[in-house]
Amino acid sequence: MTTLSLTISDSAHERLKTLSEKLSIPIEQLAQASLEDFARSDNADFEDVKARVIAKNKELYDRLS
Repeated sequence: MTTLSLTISDSAHERLKTLSEKLSIPIEQLAQASLEDFARSDNADFEDVKARVIAKNKELYDRLS
């Protein structure tokens, strides 16, 4: 196994932390699973998910911009 260090924004860290607590798993395990899932998906899957997330959170994104 290889160790990877990366820098993320404070808000991204808070989202990961909140979700990891909700799922009762370590934040590192959540990040690893997310990266593995992303690496397995093809571009079409990513585009579908991205479109759903954007549509689902449109009001929030509008308020934040």
